[in-house]
This record gives sequence, C-alpha cells and structure tokens, in this order.
Amino acid sequence: MFSGDKDYEIKCCGFVSAWDFFVGVNTGTLYAQVWRRSVATGNWQLVNQNAITITITDQNKVKTVPIDPSQRIPVLPGDYIGFKSTAATLPMYHRTNMGIGSSSEDVIYSDTAYPTSPGSTDSSFVAYPVKSIEFNFLASLSPGIYSYKKRKKFNPSDTSWNTPTFGTFPGCGSVTDDTTVGTLLATISATDQDALDTLSIQWTGTTPAANAGVFNYNNNTGALTTTNQLPTGTTQLTFTATDNCGNTATHTYSLTVTNFPPVFENLPDTTSISEDIDVETQLKVLTVTDASLADTVTCSINNINPASTDLYLRYAPGTADYAIYLRAGNSLDYDTQREYVLTIDCTDTKDTVQETFTVYILRNKSSTITNLPAGQSHCTLHLFVS
Repeated sequence: MFSGDKDYEIKCCGFVSAWDFFVGVNTGTLYAQVWRRSVATGNWQLVNQNAITITITDQNKVKTVPIDPSQRIPVLPGDYIGFKSTAATLPMYHRTNMGIGSSSEDVIYSDTAYPTSPGSTDSSFVAYPVKSIEFNFLASLSPGIYSYKKRKKFNPSDTSWNTPTFGTFPGCGSVTDDTTVGTLLATISATDQDALDTLSIQWTGTTPAANAGVFNYNNNTGALTTTNQLPTGTTQLTFTATDNCGNTATHTYSLTVTNFPPVFENLPDTTSISEDIDVETQLKVLTVTDASLADTVTCSINNINPASTDLYLRYAPGTADYAIYLRAGNSLDYDTQREYVLTIDCTDTKDTVQETFTVYILRNKSSTITNLPAGQSHCTLHLFVS
C-alpha cells in the first residue's frame, strides 16, 4: 500500500513486533508485508512477510497479532507496509471525505504480484480503482514498540529489541611465527536475537597499526587469515558488528605470536691445538637450526677471553654454515696463554642465543726417536747425494 499522505510509510528503523487490523466477515490467510521501493528502478521489493490466519472468532473486531522475535521483519525508514490475502480483502477500510476530494488517500495494488521470497521484486503495482480509501492496518515496531503512526510512545522498559553480540567468540589466540601464509587464524562471527536482522561485521582497528598488513579479513565468511609472515609479540584486532538499525558491538581479538629461537646443536664444545700450528686451520663447524623456516640466522663472536685476534668466525667453504678458524701466522704460545674461551652469538633478529667454545693450547714437543738400538741415545744420519 502506498498513499500520497504516506500513512503506510515506516518512519523509523526497527522490527515489526505486532500487526493490528480490523477484521470484517471474511476469513482466510492474511500476509502482512513490508515493501521497499528501489530508487533506481521504481520497482517494489518484498522485504518479508508474516502469515496470519483469520478465523470466524476474529470477525468484526480488531485483531492484534504479536510476532515471535524469530519472525520479526527488519524495517528501515521509508519502507511501506502492505498485505496480501487469499480471500476478499481482509482488513476493513473506510472511504475518506465520503469518497470524494483529495487523492492523498489513494493506494496502489497488484492482481499479479505474488512474491513470497524476501528480496523478490515486482513492477506491476498500479493505482487502486477505488479512490479516497484508507485501510485499518497498523504495524507496531520494536525497539520501543514504536508504531509507524506514532500512536504508541517509546517504552524504555521494553527489552524486546537487541544489539549484536560476539557471544562466546574467542578473545585470544596463539601461533608461532612460522605460520604458513593463508592460515585461518579465527572465524569472526556475531549474532543478534532478532533472527531476521542483518549484521555487518567490519575489521575496524589494529594495534600496533604497522601489523595490519599481515592479516586479511573476509567480511562475507568471517575468516581471519594471514597474508605474510607474522610479527612476534601480541597484536590486537578490533571488529565491529552493526545491525540493521545501526546498533553496534565491538570485540577485540588478541593474537600472540611466539618465535622459535635459533638452537646450537653442537655447542658448547672444546678442542685442543698445538702452539706451533702456523696455517689457517678450521677448528669447528657450527650446526645452528631454527624451526621458523622463514628466519635467517646470523652468527658472530661476541667475546674472546682473553682477547685475541688469532681466532675468528666465517662460513665454511661451499656451505652456509659458520665455522671457527685459527688464523695463519698466529701468535699462540703455551707459556703465555693456555686457554681461550669464545662466546658465540646467533640471532634470527628476534631472539639471540649464546654458547661457548673453548680452545686449549698444547705445548710443542721436540721430536724423539723411539727405535734406537739398546744403549744408544743418538744416531748419525748419512745422506748421499748423486
């Protein structure tokens, strides 16, 4: 129904909590409906409808039909109420101004429109041939049981209206920094006790803001996924649910990302070398692992005690493994220093681990001959050159 004076227009956002209409002598099924007009096409779209059974006991009086919360139709300002019946017109009407005069009470109708699915459209509505007519048909809305004609006032004690809630939605999660790109971290969902309400959930904030780029939120499915390697620490993501009338609820999801630090697989360790070694010598190849596959581990000598430039760290030839080396032309001396302790640091830029490698210096021993004849302490070696 549509009239020039907008008697059947809904003036506020809410839900149809009850229908009121005067029943004459007809019985059958009345489909109380809400319609929305497309600005672009002028066609009418059925928002939804409630089926109401009219019996003999309802005749010749006002019938009030409370609507179960699960069946309450969500409405917006500018929507219109209407009806469809299986018999003759069920709600009673009266002729305004004795049926003559202004056309502001004229209504539109259709004999061919039979949409039953919410969202279906119709373009066959035309002016009703009976002029200056007004139907006794009323929709009461919640929240506040506020009628489209303001015949009832806002009732603060009415609790039939609801705002969105995130309910038992998890407030936190924990993963490791090697989480694969595209991993589903959580499904963000909200509910509303108004079963037919339309909820929109948006990702509205990230703390720290710099971490926002590693997440993706799908508004349609509610899937929160990763788009890059996750930064370690705690990131808080805020989501806002908005219902048909603009009521909102917010929820913060905290994600804690832990790092797998590097691990020394073969330190601490020791080795012993002679003081007379004078060439570059590999003393130890380090085996360092990191369970975070995307991490790059770098190692360095943090300290040598006592200080020395004779020991250093570099990549072992043909590998990506670090190795400890003795420098060529070194100054090792057993009588001066018999032990060096190297402190090795390895880091993945998030965590640094530390271990030690100890080098013991051995005294150089003079050569001896062990197979001389009995009673001899030396021998003469004769060389013949031809």
